[in-house]
Amino acid sequence: MVGSSGSFDTLRELIDPKDDFSLPLKELPIDSFLKLHSRLLASTLAQRVEMSPMMPIRAEYMVLGSLFIEHLIGKVGIEELFQSSYSLKEGYMAEFASTL
Repeated sequence: MVGSSGSFDTLRELIDPKDDFSLPLKELPIDSFLKLHSRLLASTLAQRVEMSPMMPIRAEYMVLGSLFIEHLIGKVGIEELFQSSYSLKEGYMAEFASTL
């Protein structure tokens, strides 16, 4: 599974706080995600706001994003998880530009 933007950027930050995002794609080990998922589920909003380096604006939605990802991992049997620094808008713009 490859995810971009929002929740996936935040997962990358929380799983590897020292990552400088110099690589546009990074594997997020499933076991690391599941540990973080458990931590997010057990946390309060106030605790998530304090989770560095997560941006405070993400604290309110990270549990929902994490639940959705965890559900897909279990439902589809995903074995590898990646974060891409390219979002859908960049993909659309590249596809559109190729038609010009």
